[in-house]
Amino acid sequence: MLYPVTNHRRTAISLNGLWNFQIVGDDHDAAVPLDDPIPIGVPGSYQELYPDPRFRDHVGLVCYERTLTLPVLPAGSWRLRIGAAGNRARVYVDGGLVGSHNGGFLPIDLELPIHSPVSESFRLSVVLDSRLDYKTLPIGEVEIVGNRRIQRINHDFANETGIHRDVLVYSVPERPIRDAVVKTSGHEGSARIAYSIDTDAPDCRVEVVSPDGKMLGSAIGTTGSLTIVNPMLWDLGAGRLHTLRIRTATDAYDLPFGIRDVEVKDGRFLLNGKSVFFKGFGMHEDHGIVGKASIAALNVRDFALLDWIHANSFRTSHYPYSDEMMDLADRQGILVIDEVPAVGMNFWSGRKVFTPGTVDDRTLAVHKDQLTELIARDKNHPSVVMVSVANEATTYEDGAVPYFTEVFRHARTLTDLPLMIVENVGE
Repeated sequence: MLYPVTNHRRTAISLNGLWNFQIVGDDHDAAVPLDDPIPIGVPGSYQELYPDPRFRDHVGLVCYERTLTLPVLPAGSWRLRIGAAGNRARVYVDGGLVGSHNGGFLPIDLELPIHSPVSESFRLSVVLDSRLDYKTLPIGEVEIVGNRRIQRINHDFANETGIHRDVLVYSVPERPIRDAVVKTSGHEGSARIAYSIDTDAPDCRVEVVSPDGKMLGSAIGTTGSLTIVNPMLWDLGAGRLHTLRIRTATDAYDLPFGIRDVEVKDGRFLLNGKSVFFKGFGMHEDHGIVGKASIAALNVRDFALLDWIHANSFRTSHYPYSDEMMDLADRQGILVIDEVPAVGMNFWSGRKVFTPGTVDDRTLAVHKDQLTELIARDKNHPSVVMVSVANEATTYEDGAVPYFTEVFRHARTLTDLPLMIVENVGE
């Protein structure tokens, strides 16, 4: 999954800012424009933005809407990327469903049914459902009390909802570069850079550029490898980023990556052959006023505090953080334990969790989907050195064993990074 960029082949346009917003019913028809909208800030959690319990306590559907016109493209297509919104989302263009997504912490990336030349504006609607159940991560239950819906959760952060990360509409050319994978090995006298490019273009060329701008090697083709002598390593506090420069006749993309080795040996975690003791935190994306929104200034502040306290790592408790947080970790040499939002799989009582009707095969399918999306998004970040597949799960139940066996099996097909479940002492 490539992050949108602007270069001589691509254009990315931010849709952050003011949108129209309305709490809507389950029978909402996106073909009809909102009839009584109020302004809402994007990104942001809608529960935090108005001092009214109708927003703070709302459980159900809301709709974000705006009208826009796109420039004419000579060829190619437009795509929409919402960094995160949830818990469930449906995207409409002029009332027609474009796509849907289950999960509030990973990107929604869809092709827009807008064909060049674009001559008129269109209405973009994003309908979000805040409800958590056993087919979401985190899990939850909705209870009806009187005439109100009450969201029950078993985790330690508020179920805030909204468009929480950057919204971009971006162009891709004909025969685009759809994705790229970079894997490195070797940390002493030389390193091997293996790459794989997903494109239909027949004339793909790659170059490896050093952190100081020197061209270190090149190759032709969508798969291959290059050997770098005396590489500049990505390391703790030294976020040295190389660039994989990808070019075809119609497209271009520059992918940052780091050269580093990760290994677990004899009970020790090794980075570039050296033992590492993790010093850091499990943080939350909770901020006054903006809620779970990812804001560049707040992210910089978080990293300044990590540096101030001499931390070398953080865990993305209890959900994937934004692309921008991962980019900062890459640049500053901070280790990241990436975590999917599989939290709350513990009722903290004698009630069974892993049984049909609660956490079961429906949950497992969502769990696997979100692991797939997480690793697809973060696979090239050198900062990501471990993946947590769950937090504080009731692993002592009989039903938990086959469930997490399948989760680990699926995760192992996606990554060779170390895997873990985070548990409280004594569970």
